[in-house]
Amino acid sequence: KKSKIIMFAATKAAFSQPLSRCARFSTRFMSNPKQMLSVATIFTSAALFIAYSTTNMLKHSTPYKYSIGLIQQSPEMQELLGTPIEEGWWVRSKRNGNLFYLGYSVSGPKNSAKVCSVTRTTMKNVNILHLGAEIDGKEVILVQNKDKN
Repeated sequence: KKSKIIMFAATKAAFSQPLSRCARFSTRFMSNPKQMLSVATIFTSAALFIAYSTTNMLKHSTPYKYSIGLIQQSPEMQELLGTPIEEGWWVRSKRNGNLFYLGYSVSGPKNSAKVCSVTRTTMKNVNILHLGAEIDGKEVILVQNKDKN
């Protein structure tokens, strides 16, 4: 019974104390919509800048340039998509050692496609292990290398 009374007294004392500086700031901040909007705008701008920079960096990488070149020069892709074949805006990537996994979209006057590329890079060369595209649910494989190295 004594421990309940002590716990009640400690809880009451904690809540009766004035707000700390952080609590006062957050209470004031949360009540001001202009400040909330400006902070949200700053964070959104930073996120968009990072996304744009990352995508731009990937589009200048050797594996991306090599795979998009093969897509744009492929007679099969030109027939399915039409010409010119345009690059999409987003590039998704994953790197595992010297393997690069890229995913991006391309489009032409007739259709659009999602492209998947697996590339092995070394200091001197780029080797595409897999290059495929999905067009209207149909998979088109342009390069399938059985390299196990």
